[in-house]
Amino acid sequence: MIKTYTVVAVHNKNQGSYGRLSQTDKDQILSLLNSKNYKSRVDVSGNLVKLLGQITSKLNYPVSDNCHTLARKMKEKTGLRRICGYIFKEKYPSQGSIVLRSHSVIEDQSVNLIELTTTYNTQCYPDYNFIEHPSGEYGIDLRVS
Repeated sequence: MIKTYTVVAVHNKNQGSYGRLSQTDKDQILSLLNSKNYKSRVDVSGNLVKLLGQITSKLNYPVSDNCHTLARKMKEKTGLRRICGYIFKEKYPSQGSIVLRSHSVIEDQSVNLIELTTTYNTQCYPDYNFIEHPSGEYGIDLRVS
């Protein structure tokens, strides 16, 4: 049996979080999840690796692995588009709830979503999914059931 998600609630407000999810935001997020409209990500590579290294060397941990900071800085340096949304793992999609972590990536010229953090590196964590939604910028993690 496939789980249908019907409820979105605030799970955690991260440091620096702001904003408030509207009912429209919640409905859109549920629609993305229930339609399994997930976006593929690829790990940072090529020339972007060197630039990311320069950016992170100037930041302190844990800021150096903060997706929102990294995506903003990378956008400033490259002009690439920052994409906000949520990252999550569906352990047992037929039961229970899932936590959607507020997350940012960048989009390259080939329209690939580029993962900048080691926290959600696709090589190490291939079973994490990403949905694009502007409310991901708020820094608020959600619980969906």
